[in-house]
Amino acid sequence: MPSKFFKNLKLKLFYFDNLLTNEMFKCDSELCNMHRANILASAMHRNGIRYIRRDPKTEKVILKTTENIYVAIDNYWAIFHEVFCAKIYELEDKYTNKPFALFDLGMNRAYTSLYFSTLDNCKVIYGYEPHPETFAFAKYNISLNKEYLESKGIKVNIFNYGIGDKDATLQLRSISGR
Repeated sequence: MPSKFFKNLKLKLFYFDNLLTNEMFKCDSELCNMHRANILASAMHRNGIRYIRRDPKTEKVILKTTENIYVAIDNYWAIFHEVFCAKIYELEDKYTNKPFALFDLGMNRAYTSLYFSTLDNCKVIYGYEPHPETFAFAKYNISLNKEYLESKGIKVNIFNYGIGDKDATLQLRSISGR
């Protein structure tokens, strides 16, 4: 049987999680009740990412990173978390110390393209995403950062098709909302 100390600790952590989640999402009850919102809120807090607003037209949630990148997410935020919170693409300077072009094959929602745009030597981005809905999400994220990208002189070229070793038309399968 758990001791009273651990029961109290668990209760205090639960209270803190809820408090932090409410603070990070500015008491937006729908966001606070989103699946695993406490994990996202905690990661945002640790990485200085701020909730900006919910887009009334699209219902997407707009966040702002410490690099001043605006990023739209919805209830499927796992890839955003990997790129901007877990920083899975953080590279040593020796790989990015010269001007480079980014080819983002399977661009998804453009999170990786936007992450690399924050590096000083990224000069041009080519993004390819074959799924029409996912491409529209990526295009939206790029549009949120038009001024930022222009101010850095980064040319962004995105294409609504995939890249392969032969010309073909393939049927895409997807899970709704992803």
